[in-house]
Amino acid sequence: MSDRHPDAATMAAFVDGTLPAPEARVLAMHMAECDECVAEAGDISAFAAEERVAAPPKPSHWWGYAAAAALALVVVGSGLYARQGGDIRYRLTMWSLMSATKHSQRPIEPRLSWFPWSERRPVTRGEEEDKDFALEAEAGLVAQNTEDSKEAREQHAHGVAQLFAKERRQDAVATLSRVAAGSHDATIWNDFAAAQYAVGKYKEALSAADYALQLRPNMPEALFNRALILQRLQRDNDAIAAWNQYLAIDSNSNWAKEAESKRNDLQRGY
Repeated sequence: MSDRHPDAATMAAFVDGTLPAPEARVLAMHMAECDECVAEAGDISAFAAEERVAAPPKPSHWWGYAAAAALALVVVGSGLYARQGGDIRYRLTMWSLMSATKHSQRPIEPRLSWFPWSERRPVTRGEEEDKDFALEAEAGLVAQNTEDSKEAREQHAHGVAQLFAKERRQDAVATLSRVAAGSHDATIWNDFAAAQYAVGKYKEALSAADYALQLRPNMPEALFNRALILQRLQRDNDAIAAWNQYLAIDSNSNWAKEAESKRNDLQRGY
């Protein structure tokens, strides 16, 4: 990495969550001062890089988490979080969550805005889901350091972080409800739908997903969640049509493979 700006390979590894922790820390500190690099990272990832490129080799769980943790510590633990502009803080905070999630199993079934695909964490009927302590530690750090923010975007990050711990999901619904109430941002409404799904409020989740799609027609995350909700509501024909609608705009990603599997199960009567 040059003294001025990182090269493309370094930036791509940072966005993907595979950059070693010491380098991630240095780059995060640089980005907190450099709007140009933040914009470049946004272009590289578009908050959905996993849908456009093949997934890289998966690092060990704790090594991948170390890079994400280094980023979070820089952003929210060193004072940079409080000193830098809201947009930079918001992006770096969300990247720290996405990086941790990419090398883990996702804690909820619905699709959060911008987040990379990962397998759903298994849940046995009547039992508590397994905890991912590294992921929950990352989310807990973000939740703690965004709790008192008055910025709507940072409250969005706060609500998303709360979703990662089962005991905080009702709090996540309340947080995202407050943020959505004053917002016309489809990403917030989609995540509000995901939160309501996570606590079993499926009809309310459907309304939120529908509104996200009014704001941004063909938004992949909201289309995915809408089909998932319809399937949960046992509206099988509507769910099949909704999965087909999703697959019409995404046929190659890991999200698409999951959507196709769910649609095929419905068609076979499972």
